Amino acid sequence: MTYIYDKVRLRFSIDEGSCRLAREGGFETASFFVEGNLSPRIRRYTEENIAEVIAIGYKYDYFSRRLSLPLLTPRQKQLLCASLVSADLEEDKEYALKRLKGAECYSIDGVYNFRLGELRRRWEGVIDYIPRQFGESSLDDFVEFLVEEGEGTVYLKDGRLYDEGYRLLSRRLLLPEGDLATEILLNGASKVYCFGQVERKTKDFLRKYYRDNVFFC
Repeated sequence: MTYIYDKVRLRFSIDEGSCRLAREGGFETASFFVEGNLSPRIRRYTEENIAEVIAIGYKYDYFSRRLSLPLLTPRQKQLLCASLVSADLEEDKEYALKRLKGAECYSIDGVYNFRLGELRRRWEGVIDYIPRQFGESSLDDFVEFLVEEGEGTVYLKDGRLYDEGYRLLSRRLLLPEGDLATEILLNGASKVYCFGQVERKTKDFLRKYYRDNVFFC
């Protein structure tokens, strides 16, 4: 919920008196108190970000809990799950968005559990397709395929990733242990430009999978 709250508040410069993030009865809630022409735009942007939470955070959790792949290390499984999320991200977001439109109040768990059964069945079909013997070479092939099919460019500077409009990217916050490598995957980049120092783990990932499509400036 913090992800949605921060994205909406910063996008529309909503002051603290017109929004609220609270935890009540074991649930976290975000509220925005706005009127006039701004209200439909905030509603639309909020719906888009709820759909992103479902298509990234909920899907990643769904895959990571159900995939049993003994040939992969925890790090390799993390990259696989992030790649699986990225592969159908826009389609999953659009599906979730259609089931969100027009509500006055949104319960993310409620939408996920009661209105997205077909989406979960699609995810289950993907899981059924992945053999238990899925190993490192299969992971490498899949990630390399995603990179080849990727679109757009991202820029890495001082440990932060930006898109072509120099907007800060933060999808990794929806993963339990998201990092820059998973952020790059989740944004479907085909090229990465790096400025300044790059941590070893991220550099190794980029050199392995992006090769001629990563540029250290």
